[in-house]
Amino acid sequence: MTTTPQHIFEIELPRHFSQKNSLTEEIGEVFQFVILGSEGGDWVIDFTKEPPHIYQGKAPQPVCTITMEDKDFVALIQGNLNAQLAFFTGKLKINGDFGLALRLGQILVS
Repeated sequence: MTTTPQHIFEIELPRHFSQKNSLTEEIGEVFQFVILGSEGGDWVIDFTKEPPHIYQGKAPQPVCTITMEDKDFVALIQGNLNAQLAFFTGKLKINGDFGLALRLGQILVS
């Protein structure tokens, strides 16, 4: 079975977040993900709620918007794509609070 962004947002990330404590305190913001491609879509991770709330759609005022192609997002989450390399090669676009995006990246792939 091929992993999709939808599978990551609906299954893998909730499971991953359930194993981490205090993400609301550590992050405490709302992130918008714009995933491009045939397996893409818009997802929100809301770290103002405990546990973090993940849903498909658009956030009214995200602190940060992260845009990637579907295959690159899957590769990043699976540890097959380095976030810094993805950013510098244009595969990862960040609009908003760059520092929080870096902290989020450490949480997503750890």
